[in-house]
Amino acid sequence: MKLSEVITALGSAPADSDVSCRITNLSRVSRIYVVGQVRPDIPGAILGDREPELREKRVGDLVDELGRFGDNFANADFLLKQAQEISDTAYELRYFAVTGVSVEPNCVFLVASGSELLDLREEHEEPNLE
Repeated sequence: MKLSEVITALGSAPADSDVSCRITNLSRVSRIYVVGQVRPDIPGAILGDREPELREKRVGDLVDELGRFGDNFANADFLLKQAQEISDTAYELRYFAVTGVSVEPNCVFLVASGSELLDLREEHEEPNLE
C-alpha cells in the first residue's frame, strides 16, 4: 500500500485503538518500535518492543506521524522493517510491504501478507566488543 492509502485506511478506525503489525507469512505480530524512513525515501515502521514508551501506538497518533512525511512520500510504498538475528554476531534486516489495514475489535493491524522483499534484505555483522 502507498503511504496515502495507509493513512486513508487508518482514518476509518477509532483514533484511540491500539496499532500493531502483522506479517502473515511469518505468523509474526509486533508493536511498532519507530515510524520513519526505513530506507532512503521509503516510509515505514520498524518492528519491535525495545522502548516501553513506544510500545503503545494509537491510530490517531500514528496518522499524525504518517502525515508528517508530506506529499513527496504520499505515493511511496509503506514497508515494515524487521531485524532477524542470525547468530551471536550477525543479523539481517528484512522488509515487507504493507498490503492492508485490518480493523479488529481489540486492535488495528498494519498487515504485510506478501513475501519478503528479498532485493532489499541487508546482512550485518555486529562488531566484537570484547
